[in-house]
Amino acid sequence: MERYIYYSGQRNWSMEDYDYLNSFLNKIFLYRDREEYRYRIAHMNLYAMAHTTKAMIRAILETYGILDIVTQENQNLKGIKEILPLKNPLYLTDEPTHLFEFYERMNIIL
Repeated sequence: MERYIYYSGQRNWSMEDYDYLNSFLNKIFLYRDREEYRYRIAHMNLYAMAHTTKAMIRAILETYGILDIVTQENQNLKGIKEILPLKNPLYLTDEPTHLFEFYERMNIIL
């Protein structure tokens, strides 16, 4: 996987690739106070990301209850609030638990 996987075009991705992206993004936002991740967040370019990535970021931020905080601190992510759910469900596992409300709102099934 590339260093900045969140800019990938996601052509021919498998379920495992999307799951890796989800894990990577979770790590960035969970540890957002660490210098490395604070830098990455501050320099994320929503326009360079696939819609799936943006929907995943929104689900993560809402799951952690930090959507408003992160978008206020990082004007570059302000547009994440406007991201709509995916048109088709994206499954990240073969055996969904349906425990993550905000992911399901974005049509991402864990």
